[in-house]
Amino acid sequence: MTEDIIIVDKPTGISSAKVVGLLKPAFKGQKIGHAGSLDPLASGVLIILVGKATKRFNDIQSLSKAYLADIVFGYTTDTLDLEGQISQSIKPEANLVKLSDLKQTLTNFPQTYQQTVPVYSASKYKGKPLYKWARQGLSEQVPIKTKEVIIYDLKLVRFYLDDKDYPHVIVKIKVGSGFYVRQFAQDLGQRLNLPACLAGLRRTAIGPYDLEEL
Repeated sequence: MTEDIIIVDKPTGISSAKVVGLLKPAFKGQKIGHAGSLDPLASGVLIILVGKATKRFNDIQSLSKAYLADIVFGYTTDTLDLEGQISQSIKPEANLVKLSDLKQTLTNFPQTYQQTVPVYSASKYKGKPLYKWARQGLSEQVPIKTKEVIIYDLKLVRFYLDDKDYPHVIVKIKVGSGFYVRQFAQDLGQRLNLPACLAGLRRTAIGPYDLEEL
């Protein structure tokens, strides 16, 4: 049995499971899977494990992860990203977010905190992923879950207005395992007293597996 670790730069618009399906024909008879799913909206590092390497799933899952996250202020959705339905919004203004306030908020953002697990996530309740409860309109039956998460590094990359005058920030963030960037977008917005959600996401690294090194 072979042992392969394949690093894929996943494009947007395709699921992680689809990437695995596309690679399966090249590894007939071998176990194959991904370690650390990326939503279709997201791009970047996706680790594919083949053969004996599938036994390293938990080890790779526990590695730190780095992202470039595009966060929009002024509205949010039920899924906390652009794939969902808008659940709260305010009129866009050029001065909706002051750059000075944003910089201060990012600088003072806690390194560790209790993060709410999003209702649209793969975390399970009674053996069923939370996103399935949500899609069935049953989220109110699921208790709110929180978990302690860690941010190793957080930097502002770019601040801009989109074509509808909603302000965006692109941040570079390195986090520990189990961190939800979608939830971080909402958490950042709350600290600025604004609705916010994730407008785009690119995973640049999982542990030592870095796109810049490929």
